[in-house]
Amino acid sequence: MVSGYTLERILLSGLDGVDLSSRKSNKFDAVARSLAEYWKTDASLIGVKALAATKNYGNRISEATRSEIDYLVLLAEAEVDRDGVQRALETRALIQVPTVLACRRSGHWSVEAYFIGAGQENPFGASPDCTRLAAPDTVEPDAREVSRLRQRILSLAGLPIDADIESHFTTPNALVVFKRATETKNLANRIGEAIGRRPPIFVLRASPGLCDAARRLILEQAKLSPRSRCFVVSEKDGHITVDELANTTDPAQPSNREERSNGSNLDESSTQVSLGFAEPPVRSGDKRNTKEPELQYRQLERVKQLRRHLPLDAGVESNYEELLDNKDRLRYETKTLAFLRALLQKSDRSVVVLTGNAGHGKTHLCRRILEDGDSSSDVMGRFASDPRGELVWEVDGCPLPIQMVADLSNLHPPERAAERLRELITTAPGHVVICANEGRLRDVVSHAPSHLQSLLDALERGLERGDTCLPDRQNVHVINLNHQAASPMDGGFFAHILDHFLNHQAAWNVCKNCTASDCCPIVANRNELALSTSSPPIKRRNRESLAELVRIAEEGGYVLTYRDTLVLVAYLVTGGLSCEQVEARHRKKNTRPGLSKYELTNLLFQPNLSQDEAGVLRVLAPIGRLDPGLVALRSVDERLHADLEEGDELGIGVFGEESKQLHTSADIAREQGSHRSRLRQARRIAWLHSEDGTDGLARSERLGLRFHQLFRRLHMDPEIGEVVSITRAVVRGLHTIQGAVGVDSKTSLHLVDPVFGRSSSHSAVIARSLRIKDLELQPESRWWQFLCGGEAPPILEVVDWLDRRLLLTNRRTHQVLLSLDLREFEFVEVFTSKRHDANGYFMAMGFIDNTS
Repeated sequence: MVSGYTLERILLSGLDGVDLSSRKSNKFDAVARSLAEYWKTDASLIGVKALAATKNYGNRISEATRSEIDYLVLLAEAEVDRDGVQRALETRALIQVPTVLACRRSGHWSVEAYFIGAGQENPFGASPDCTRLAAPDTVEPDAREVSRLRQRILSLAGLPIDADIESHFTTPNALVVFKRATETKNLANRIGEAIGRRPPIFVLRASPGLCDAARRLILEQAKLSPRSRCFVVSEKDGHITVDELANTTDPAQPSNREERSNGSNLDESSTQVSLGFAEPPVRSGDKRNTKEPELQYRQLERVKQLRRHLPLDAGVESNYEELLDNKDRLRYETKTLAFLRALLQKSDRSVVVLTGNAGHGKTHLCRRILEDGDSSSDVMGRFASDPRGELVWEVDGCPLPIQMVADLSNLHPPERAAERLRELITTAPGHVVICANEGRLRDVVSHAPSHLQSLLDALERGLERGDTCLPDRQNVHVINLNHQAASPMDGGFFAHILDHFLNHQAAWNVCKNCTASDCCPIVANRNELALSTSSPPIKRRNRESLAELVRIAEEGGYVLTYRDTLVLVAYLVTGGLSCEQVEARHRKKNTRPGLSKYELTNLLFQPNLSQDEAGVLRVLAPIGRLDPGLVALRSVDERLHADLEEGDELGIGVFGEESKQLHTSADIAREQGSHRSRLRQARRIAWLHSEDGTDGLARSERLGLRFHQLFRRLHMDPEIGEVVSITRAVVRGLHTIQGAVGVDSKTSLHLVDPVFGRSSSHSAVIARSLRIKDLELQPESRWWQFLCGGEAPPILEVVDWLDRRLLLTNRRTHQVLLSLDLREFEFVEVFTSKRHDANGYFMAMGFIDNTS
């Protein structure tokens, strides 16, 4: 990390004698190399730019950030307007990266300010407080106005070169950025300045000799602002030419063929160039070399890292902490780690049991604690080779020594494990940390209940009220990691893993030069989910949709461990493919279309897995039940169907233009199946790109969850009347499930005697009735807070928490009557509607076997 003093020293030594006004391209190489060595990165990833007058802040910053960098250093000869620099970084920087602003006074450099993007970590260590940069504005311009301006620009083609065209680029709302380029040395800067503003339309007036270079530079730089429509205006044979460099992925952008068919006077010399290709456009009279060049493929180290987490082949060692090298490790600062450190730094002796399912990171937590006092490479080896916990560890900041048991399951038989556990609890000189799966812990305690019962009592208390210890045994803590969530409301481990593997652009740069990148599903999946401070809103919606999907799976009762999360992310990005496998499929043109089945939505909802692979990727089963492609919503389907028809994607048949070619019922059924498949895929893509409220629907409704909003609403702070209304609805559903039809559901909850619940007379025998005004439907954490006397339950501060259950409680007896996760809540709520409406819902949710 860089402190202010160290950074000033590096700047002073690297910039001593450098003339900031000099035009030498290598004048900042020395300081870039010094900073790169200190930050342990490549010097090419550090941008250094000198600021001049205030009016040039935006231009200089847009020039500096047009290439992909990790750090930006801004230099000035005298005091500058910090607010002006901040505004320029927020509005004119194509990529928001950690930025240092330094000024030179009396020959000495000093750091004036640090700037980091909203949500980014502070990389400057003990530096002064950093200014947080707001995300760039993403207000969409009026599409009709942009289209009108585009037509006006295209209409310039063919005009005499002395025609007055300046007026065409003057707009009151600055939709068009116009630049002139007459010499090569300033061409890249002018293009970078213009595209850095992210304009809807960019027009470059270039002399004929600069056109090819201008096209190439615009194609390279416009990838950072994909919404900009770019034009090169030049001249040929005494007339103006207009070349449009358009992004072919933009469905709203018509092709030149369409323009000409609509009567546009676009000159034959103008053409359209895709931003996805680096070659210049082919003009009339030019000859294209039709011989296919030698294909150039690239192998990406990041893909290899991801695949090491997939348990589909022999390279799965990265899922187990004891087999990981330091270079492959993920370091995630969890609440549990902070809580554990705080306990071990106390002078009072503590016994801590980390329990939960395999894969929750118990071993990782122990390794992080041990490395606080021992940075040698064999820490994990010594820890794993000590199954009885006999080694005594000294850890920085801990006044007492620590003994650790890596896994209680390694001690056999259970009687010996119980005896060793008793010894550690009663005779160990310092802190004790024990890792144990919940089932193994219960088994071991049952063999020595007189000495170990306090552990089981602490575990049960944690399940019942969210505590980590007993009131009379404050030094014995049982932390149940099954309570932690991978995708809580504030980000969590799932978002961290996506950021870790996908956000660092430099790690994926090699893909730009790979021949298979145009149809590589790994690149496509990464592009869907990677985020930066300059990412368009649609990418953020993709991440939000996926995070919500995982969160809903957890709310539905699935316990997603950290290991499962790593496997899921690796699968969703790679689909199990390696770069070599993508290359092999790409070389054969007949196998290229098959790569589409490895794209994100297909991996989520149409996984092509063997039975063994499906057993490993267990999380895909609850996710598959939430397939938006199976949910028919009129407000969504009508629009999607119209879009498919307009794009001519429905093919022939009943829904196409050539139905007469279908002669048999088998032909019609096959064509209908093809149409259904396209519509389902369109629904999935629409869900991924949607946000809450689109088409008047919550995003979860597209997944088939009609009552998810009610479920989440109860976890917030609803009004009393709203709680009562939802409680009555739950009571009606419970009555229907029990067969107690026709009873009073407004004032009482009637419980049917199970013996008489299915009598031949279709009448139910009521065993007990409870008044609704004595009942309360509330989230689990709020109930625990009530039991803790109004204080937040400790477990909320120990794990990444997500409320996954609603409890129906009796205020008078303080008793929990019913516990409902999301799927169970949906099951009960759907019975408040007509019964015939519920059957299809139960089938889609997996409550009913749809194969029978």
